[in-house]
Amino acid sequence: MAPPPPEAAVEPSVSAAWERWTTGRDITDPSELADHLEDAGRALAEVCDKARSAASARLDALEDRWRPLASRLSAWLPRARAVQESAPALRAVKAARKWLTDTANDLRNEALRPFAEQSAHIWNELRQESNVTLGTITLAGTGLQKRADLDVHVDGTETSALGVMSQGELHSLALAVFLPRALAPRTPFGFVIIDDPVQSMDPAKVDGLAKVLSVVAAHRQVIVFTHDTRLRESVFRLQLPATVMEVTRGERSLVRVRKVEDEVSRALADARAVAASVELPPDAAFMVASGLCRTALEAACVEVYRRGRLSTGIPHTEVEAALRDARTLSDLVSLAAFGERRRRDDVQAQLERIGPWAVQAYRMCNRGVHGAPSAADLNGFVRHVDRLTRRIRDEW
Repeated sequence: MAPPPPEAAVEPSVSAAWERWTTGRDITDPSELADHLEDAGRALAEVCDKARSAASARLDALEDRWRPLASRLSAWLPRARAVQESAPALRAVKAARKWLTDTANDLRNEALRPFAEQSAHIWNELRQESNVTLGTITLAGTGLQKRADLDVHVDGTETSALGVMSQGELHSLALAVFLPRALAPRTPFGFVIIDDPVQSMDPAKVDGLAKVLSVVAAHRQVIVFTHDTRLRESVFRLQLPATVMEVTRGERSLVRVRKVEDEVSRALADARAVAASVELPPDAAFMVASGLCRTALEAACVEVYRRGRLSTGIPHTEVEAALRDARTLSDLVSLAAFGERRRRDDVQAQLERIGPWAVQAYRMCNRGVHGAPSAADLNGFVRHVDRLTRRIRDEW
């Protein structure tokens, strides 16, 4: 008699029927053994048939689930074998692609090198008193992950630009990166338009920006829109060629555009208009005109002092601090004449060297703003102040 099947491999009902069938080993009576074999054999055959049917149905179900996967695997296997066979060639292709990518990056960086050097030069002009230096600019990444890496150092230590630079420095850095592209010979545009680049810049960087834009203007028309008057002041003080237009919007959105002169010329033009007016009382006209003349004289002194001190390398912060401490017209004239504040007698002597008319013009600027009336020729007074500001700007 065959050994019983493993219990884990058959249904419990089959195992029970088999156990009943095997109990016939101990029956010795032929008649009883025949009855047992007939009953136990029929029961065993029935449960085996049921188990066979269930197993067949299970196999059919597994076959239905396996057949699509087997079809896909049978289609995939030839390709997989081909890939495995071509693995050495694939490694060579990957190495070649890496070489092409690296070489393309090297070529791009080589083409970028003149722009990067120009950007570093522009940044050195713009940064002025900043301790941030700009090194090489390289292109990195592939596909959709391309980027420009900026080599930025602070006090000689490499760092991230966005982490340490102020807003004004970031604006300057953006201009340093952009302007070389605008100056490229292949650029089809003959002009550059920049919107409010002075925002968040300190005075030192505004001067640097004015110088950089002046260089760019030698090759492209440069148009700058800004509400900040510091760029205009730097352009005038540095005596850079520029046309400054003022755009104002009046009632009913009426837009007016007029050419803007420097502060000295504007104040003197207003003073001439007041002096020529026939509607103002003489005392009022003298007070207003003398105030405008004093504004022109102060502006000329500030311009001369800034230009002289900054040209010798004095930091902007020290220059502006000295101007803030100058509380009188005498202080400003002294700064322009001597580079420092001196006694009123020294200022008087300096003006006397120019001529008596210069002393008179200076005194009338002081008298008028304090309300002291004068019977002097108002038009002549304005002419003397105009002449004095020219001498100060040209000779001091």
